[in-house]
Amino acid sequence: KPIIDKEGGAVIQPNKGFVVKTRAESVGKVFINMCKHELVEGFEMKPIPKEDQAKYGTGEVGYRFPLSMGERREEHDKSGEPCMVIDVIWAPVTVEKCLEDANFRQSVIELAMNYVN
Repeated sequence: KPIIDKEGGAVIQPNKGFVVKTRAESVGKVFINMCKHELVEGFEMKPIPKEDQAKYGTGEVGYRFPLSMGERREEHDKSGEPCMVIDVIWAPVTVEKCLEDANFRQSVIELAMNYVN
C-alpha cells in the first residue's frame, strides 16, 4: 500500500495496461506505457465551469481524465536498440474502457501524447 504524504503525493507501482509505440525525431523510438492504479480517479463527464462558459460561448459537458505521469527514462527495446519509455497512469476503469472501445482509446492516447509532448 502506498503511503500518501501531507501534500497528497505517493510513490506507487502501477499495473500493466497496454503500450503505445511511436517515434520522435529527437529521441527515436518511444514507448508510452498506459498503466493503471486505483489511486488515480476515474474519468467523468463534467460541465464546463461557468467562467469558461461565457469565455468560450458554450455550456457543453466534457470529459475529465485524471492521470499521473512518471519521469521519462532511457531503456533498450527487445532488439537492444535505445528507446525512451514513459509511464502514464490512469484509473483502472479508464484502461479497461480503452481495451473495449477503439474510439475512446484513441482519445485517451491523444491526451497522453499531448502530456508527453
